[in-house]
Order: sequence, then C-alpha cells, then structure tokens
Amino acid sequence: MSMRHPLAYIASVVIFSFAVYGAVAVFSGSEETKVRRTINAAILGVELNDPARYGAILAEDYADDQGLTKATLLTELADVFKDYKPFKVNIKRLKIKVSGQDEATANIGFKVYLRKVSDQVVYYEAGKIILFMKKTSAGWRVYRSEYTSSDDLLFIQNVA
Repeated sequence: MSMRHPLAYIASVVIFSFAVYGAVAVFSGSEETKVRRTINAAILGVELNDPARYGAILAEDYADDQGLTKATLLTELADVFKDYKPFKVNIKRLKIKVSGQDEATANIGFKVYLRKVSDQVVYYEAGKIILFMKKTSAGWRVYRSEYTSSDDLLFIQNVA
C-alpha cells in the first residue's frame, strides 16, 4: 500500500466502520429499542392524526379493563379527534421493561396538546398510561392498557 494518500485510507476505514456500526445497530437492535420505536411511531401517528399509524400499535385481541376492544377504542378516539385535533405529544417519562423475549411493559407519563376545531383554542390532557405488550409476527403490539388521567392522579394525591 502506498503512503501517498494516508488520509484517504483513514477516511475510508472510518466510513466503513460507521457503516458497519449503523448496520449492526439497525438490524440487531435490542427488544427495548424495538418497543421504543413502536411507541414513537404511534405517538407520531397521534400528532399527525393518522389512525392507521396509531392503530397499528394495538393487537387484534386488544382488550382492557373498561371493556374496550381495538375497534371500540379506535372508534372512541375517532369521535374525540373529530372535534379536537392533536398536534403535540410530550412524553414526560418512558420506562420500558422487557420480560423474556415476548412480553414488555411500557410506563408512560404524557401530555397531549389538542386544538378544538371550532374555535382553535388549545387544550391538553395529561396522564399516565401503562402499555402491556407482546411480540407478534408483525412486531410489538399492545394487548392491554391501563390509563390514569391527570384528574385521577390529582385525586389520588389529595386522598393520600
């Protein structure tokens, strides 16, 4: 090898190293990273008011303690989003715990900013949601959730 262009050689080694590192990171991400990506895609779907994006996080057999299924939950969200358009979701805390290779729990503190369609006034809803997820052939999906609104959180603190 000629030493005429050592900078070109060093640059090619650096570029190759970054390419290998990027490929490894993309193709062998941890399960926690995959869960985080799935949640972030759903959050983007809420901000864009795109039911296909935020609905994709729900498993076909989704059911929660309030008796909601995937279809009824998406219908309720569509009813809310026809009067209020979400435009920003702030995540206060996102804690993910993966159990084994096919179960995960995500504990999320959030604040969703919404604009009322009729008067463009900005409102927000804050709360906490726990997502119980399972790994399917299509990726990580929520099969159950527990939601606590900010009103419930304030009530709990006042009672305690």
